[in-house]
Amino acid sequence: MLDVEWRFAGDEQQFRIHYADPNTGFNCGWHCDEDHPELGGVHFQYDHPVTGETTHERAQFEKSVPTEILWTVLDRLFEDRIPSLTVE
Repeated sequence: MLDVEWRFAGDEQQFRIHYADPNTGFNCGWHCDEDHPELGGVHFQYDHPVTGETTHERAQFEKSVPTEILWTVLDRLFEDRIPSLTVE
C-alpha cells in the first residue's frame, strides 16, 4: 500500500509518502513535516517489522515539484530501500 499526502500552506509544503506491505510488515516513508526538527525539513522513517524499532534519518531532494519528488521517492524505495532493508 502506498499512501501519498500533500498539503500546502502558502508557499510552504508538507508531504507524507509512506509505503507499507501488510504481508511482510515492511513499513517506511519520506515525510516533510515538523515532527523531527532535528533532522531538517525532510526525513526518511523506517519501522522494523521484527523489533518494532523506528529509525529516522535526514533526507533531501533536488527537485521541489511534488510529482518529481514522488518519482524520486518511488525510485529510491524500489531500487534502494526495499532491497537494502529486507536483506536477511
